[in-house]
Amino acid sequence: MSEAAEVIQRMGGIEVSESRAPFCHRKIGRLAARAGIKKPRVYVIPDDAPNACAVGLSREDTAVAVTTGLLSNLDENEIEAVLAHEIGHIQKGH
Repeated sequence: MSEAAEVIQRMGGIEVSESRAPFCHRKIGRLAARAGIKKPRVYVIPDDAPNACAVGLSREDTAVAVTTGLLSNLDENEIEAVLAHEIGHIQKGH
């Protein structure tokens, strides 16, 4: 298991496939391509609080996680903005 995956799994994150979370995978993939980085792994954390995080321990070991609360309480444009913010953390390396 990668270190990024371990960090997010410790927060309760579950890695989701593209078929299980197509919206997140599509948005994260597009944003990562625009940022010039490898597409991070995608996780969902079962939590009602709207939140997201990015982990990038190296350029090859990255992950983005969103909570179920974020997915259910924000509209698509707001979610995309949050994901762009998280991708920015990975791109900048912090």
